[in-house]
Amino acid sequence: MVCSTPASSTRYRTLTHVALISRWPGLRHYTGTPVEHFQPFVLFTNYTRYVDEFVRWGCSQILDPNSPYIALSCAGGIWITAETEAPEEAISDLAWKKHQMPAWHLVTADGQGITLVNIGVGPSNAKTICDHLAVLRPDVWLMIGHCGGLRESQAIGDYVLAHAYLRDDHVLDAVLPPDIPIPSIAEVQRALYDATKAVSRMPGEEVETTTAYGNSRHNG
Repeated sequence: MVCSTPASSTRYRTLTHVALISRWPGLRHYTGTPVEHFQPFVLFTNYTRYVDEFVRWGCSQILDPNSPYIALSCAGGIWITAETEAPEEAISDLAWKKHQMPAWHLVTADGQGITLVNIGVGPSNAKTICDHLAVLRPDVWLMIGHCGGLRESQAIGDYVLAHAYLRDDHVLDAVLPPDIPIPSIAEVQRALYDATKAVSRMPGEEVETTTAYGNSRHNG
Protein backbone atom coordinates (compact mmCIF):
# COMPACT_ATOMS: atom_id res chain seq x y z
CA MET A 1 0.00 0.00 0.00
CA VAL A 2 1.32 3.44 -0.93
CA CYS A 3 0.72 6.54 1.14
CA SER A 4 -1.25 9.37 -0.33
CA THR A 5 -0.89 12.86 1.12
CA PRO A 6 -3.70 14.30 3.27
CA ALA A 7 -4.86 17.87 3.05
CA SER A 8 -1.87 20.15 3.69
CA SER A 9 -1.89 22.31 6.78
CA THR A 10 -1.29 26.04 6.66
CA ARG A 11 0.98 25.72 9.70
CA TYR A 12 3.87 24.68 7.45
CA ARG A 13 3.61 27.90 5.45
CA THR A 14 4.60 29.94 8.49
CA LEU A 15 7.92 28.14 8.95
CA THR A 16 11.22 29.25 7.48
CA HIS A 17 12.41 27.39 4.40
CA VAL A 18 15.78 26.59 6.01
CA ALA A 19 14.19 25.06 9.12
CA LEU A 20 11.90 22.85 7.08
CA ILE A 21 14.59 21.66 4.70
CA SER A 22 16.91 20.76 7.58
CA ARG A 23 14.33 18.73 9.52
CA TRP A 24 12.05 17.06 6.96
CA PRO A 25 14.51 14.37 5.73
CA GLY A 26 15.30 13.47 9.34
CA LEU A 27 11.63 13.05 10.28
CA ARG A 28 11.03 10.64 7.41
CA HIS A 29 14.23 8.75 8.24
CA TYR A 30 13.48 8.35 11.95
CA THR A 31 9.72 7.76 11.81
CA GLY A 32 9.18 6.08 8.46
CA THR A 33 6.39 8.49 7.48
CA PRO A 34 6.16 11.64 5.33
CA VAL A 35 6.39 14.92 7.23
CA GLU A 36 3.12 16.04 5.62
CA HIS A 37 1.30 13.39 7.62
CA PHE A 38 2.29 14.78 11.03
CA GLN A 39 -0.67 16.11 13.00
CA PRO A 40 -0.67 18.99 15.53
CA PHE A 41 -1.50 16.80 18.55
CA VAL A 42 1.51 14.57 19.25
CA LEU A 43 1.85 11.66 21.68
CA PHE A 44 5.18 10.07 22.61
CA THR A 45 5.49 6.59 24.08
CA ASN A 46 8.07 3.86 24.58
CA TYR A 47 5.63 1.00 25.15
CA THR A 48 4.42 -1.14 22.25
CA ARG A 49 1.12 -1.83 24.00
CA TYR A 50 0.16 1.83 23.64
CA VAL A 51 0.95 1.63 19.94
CA ASP A 52 -1.27 -1.44 19.61
CA GLU A 53 -4.12 0.33 21.41
CA PHE A 54 -3.69 3.48 19.31
CA VAL A 55 -3.80 1.46 16.10
CA ARG A 56 -6.84 -0.51 17.27
CA TRP A 57 -8.70 2.64 18.31
CA GLY A 58 -7.61 4.50 15.18
CA CYS A 59 -8.91 1.77 12.89
CA SER A 60 -12.27 1.81 14.69
CA GLN A 61 -12.46 5.59 14.29
CA ILE A 62 -11.80 5.41 10.56
CA LEU A 63 -14.70 2.98 10.16
CA ASP A 64 -17.04 5.19 12.19
CA PRO A 65 -19.01 7.46 9.80
CA ASN A 66 -19.46 10.01 12.60
CA SER A 67 -15.74 10.24 13.34
CA PRO A 68 -13.62 13.12 11.97
CA TYR A 69 -10.70 10.74 11.30
CA ILE A 70 -10.33 9.66 7.68
CA ALA A 71 -7.07 7.69 7.53
CA LEU A 72 -4.22 6.17 9.49
CA SER A 73 -0.70 6.69 8.16
CA CYS A 74 1.71 4.07 9.48
CA ALA A 75 5.48 3.69 9.52
CA GLY A 76 6.69 1.81 6.49
CA GLY A 77 4.45 3.57 3.96
CA ILE A 78 1.12 2.01 4.96
CA TRP A 79 -2.02 4.10 4.44
CA ILE A 80 -5.23 2.81 6.03
CA THR A 81 -8.72 4.06 5.11
CA ALA A 82 -12.28 2.85 5.59
CA GLU A 83 -11.89 0.88 2.34
CA THR A 84 -8.89 -1.10 3.60
CA GLU A 85 -9.73 -4.76 4.25
CA ALA A 86 -8.64 -6.08 7.69
CA PRO A 87 -6.84 -2.83 8.55
CA GLU A 88 -5.13 -4.05 11.72
CA GLU A 89 -3.73 -7.05 9.88
CA ALA A 90 -2.51 -4.81 7.06
CA ILE A 91 -0.16 -2.98 9.43
CA SER A 92 2.99 -5.06 9.23
CA ASP A 93 5.27 -5.34 12.25
CA LEU A 94 8.26 -5.72 9.94
CA ALA A 95 7.55 -2.35 8.33
CA TRP A 96 7.77 -0.25 11.48
CA LYS A 97 10.64 -2.21 13.04
CA LYS A 98 12.92 -0.85 10.32
CA HIS A 99 12.70 2.65 11.79
CA GLN A 100 14.32 4.07 14.92
CA MET A 101 11.24 5.98 16.12
CA PRO A 102 8.23 4.76 14.10
CA ALA A 103 5.18 7.01 13.91
CA TRP A 104 1.46 6.59 13.28
CA HIS A 105 -0.79 9.48 12.24
CA LEU A 106 -4.55 9.48 12.71
CA VAL A 107 -5.48 12.02 10.06
CA THR A 108 -8.44 14.38 9.75
CA ALA A 109 -9.48 16.24 6.61
CA ASP A 110 -8.56 19.59 8.17
CA GLY A 111 -5.19 18.45 9.52
CA GLN A 112 -6.25 18.42 13.19
CA GLY A 113 -5.55 14.77 13.98
CA ILE A 114 -3.24 12.87 16.34
CA THR A 115 0.31 11.61 15.85
CA LEU A 116 1.86 8.85 17.99
CA VAL A 117 5.64 8.34 17.98
CA ASN A 118 7.33 5.37 19.64
CA ILE A 119 10.55 7.04 20.80
CA GLY A 120 12.04 3.93 22.33
CA VAL A 121 14.31 4.18 25.37
CA GLY A 122 16.85 6.86 26.18
CA PRO A 123 17.04 10.66 26.42
CA SER A 124 18.94 10.93 23.11
CA ASN A 125 15.93 9.70 21.14
CA ALA A 126 13.62 12.06 23.02
CA LYS A 127 15.86 15.05 22.31
CA THR A 128 16.27 14.14 18.65
CA ILE A 129 12.56 13.79 17.92
CA CYS A 130 11.69 16.96 19.87
CA ASP A 131 14.29 18.94 17.93
CA HIS A 132 12.85 17.70 14.65
CA LEU A 133 9.20 18.20 15.58
CA ALA A 134 9.71 21.67 17.05
CA VAL A 135 9.92 23.28 13.61
CA LEU A 136 6.41 21.98 12.84
CA ARG A 137 5.09 23.85 15.90
CA PRO A 138 2.65 21.20 17.15
CA ASP A 139 -0.17 22.43 19.37
CA VAL A 140 0.48 19.71 21.97
CA TRP A 141 3.03 17.03 22.67
CA LEU A 142 2.60 14.64 25.55
CA MET A 143 4.52 11.62 26.82
CA ILE A 144 2.42 8.62 27.82
CA GLY A 145 3.79 5.70 29.79
CA HIS A 146 3.55 4.58 33.38
CA CYS A 147 5.03 5.78 36.63
CA GLY A 148 6.46 3.87 39.57
CA GLY A 149 5.48 6.61 42.01
CA LEU A 150 1.74 5.98 42.08
CA ARG A 151 -0.05 5.26 45.35
CA GLU A 152 -2.80 2.82 46.30
CA SER A 153 -5.04 5.76 47.23
CA GLN A 154 -5.11 6.95 43.61
CA ALA A 155 -7.68 5.87 41.07
CA ILE A 156 -7.89 5.74 37.29
CA GLY A 157 -8.58 9.26 36.09
CA ASP A 158 -6.47 10.99 38.74
CA TYR A 159 -3.87 13.37 37.35
CA VAL A 160 -0.51 13.36 39.13
CA LEU A 161 1.84 16.34 38.91
CA ALA A 162 5.30 15.36 40.14
CA HIS A 163 6.61 17.76 42.78
CA ALA A 164 10.09 17.75 44.36
CA TYR A 165 10.73 14.18 43.27
CA LEU A 166 14.05 12.32 43.36
CA ARG A 167 15.35 10.04 40.61
CA ASP A 168 16.75 6.68 41.67
CA ASP A 169 17.99 5.43 38.29
CA HIS A 170 21.17 7.59 38.33
CA VAL A 171 20.67 8.58 34.67
CA LEU A 172 21.03 12.32 35.36
CA ASP A 173 23.50 12.18 38.26
CA ALA A 174 26.22 13.92 36.24
CA VAL A 175 23.88 16.81 35.42
CA LEU A 176 21.76 16.98 38.55
CA PRO A 177 22.98 15.45 41.84
CA PRO A 178 20.52 12.83 43.17
CA ASP A 179 20.11 14.65 46.50
CA ILE A 180 18.58 17.72 44.82
CA PRO A 181 14.77 17.44 44.41
CA ILE A 182 13.28 18.41 41.05
CA PRO A 183 10.51 20.97 41.61
CA SER A 184 7.34 21.19 39.58
CA ILE A 185 6.86 24.18 37.29
CA ALA A 186 4.58 26.75 38.90
CA GLU A 187 3.06 27.76 35.57
CA VAL A 188 2.09 24.15 34.81
CA GLN A 189 0.60 23.67 38.27
CA ARG A 190 -1.46 26.85 37.92
CA ALA A 191 -2.60 25.89 34.41
CA LEU A 192 -3.80 22.49 35.66
CA TYR A 193 -5.63 24.12 38.56
CA ASP A 194 -7.37 26.61 36.24
CA ALA A 195 -8.26 23.85 33.77
CA THR A 196 -9.70 21.66 36.55
CA LYS A 197 -11.77 24.56 37.79
CA ALA A 198 -13.07 25.34 34.30
CA VAL A 199 -13.88 21.74 33.34
CA SER A 200 -15.42 20.71 36.67
CA ARG A 201 -17.19 24.06 37.18
CA MET A 202 -16.39 23.76 40.87
CA PRO A 203 -15.55 26.80 43.03
CA GLY A 204 -11.88 27.31 43.80
CA GLU A 205 -12.14 26.06 47.40
CA GLU A 206 -13.69 22.77 46.29
CA VAL A 207 -11.09 22.29 43.57
CA GLU A 208 -8.36 22.63 46.19
CA THR A 209 -9.90 20.01 48.49
CA THR A 210 -10.34 17.46 45.69
CA THR A 211 -6.84 17.88 44.28
CA ALA A 212 -3.78 15.94 45.39
CA TYR A 213 -1.05 18.11 46.89
CA GLY A 214 2.20 16.98 48.46
CA ASN A 215 2.04 13.54 50.05
CA SER A 216 -1.69 13.20 50.69
CA ARG A 217 -4.92 13.17 48.73
CA HIS A 218 -7.79 15.08 50.31
CA ASN A 219 -11.35 14.21 49.44
CA GLY A 220 -13.96 16.95 49.55
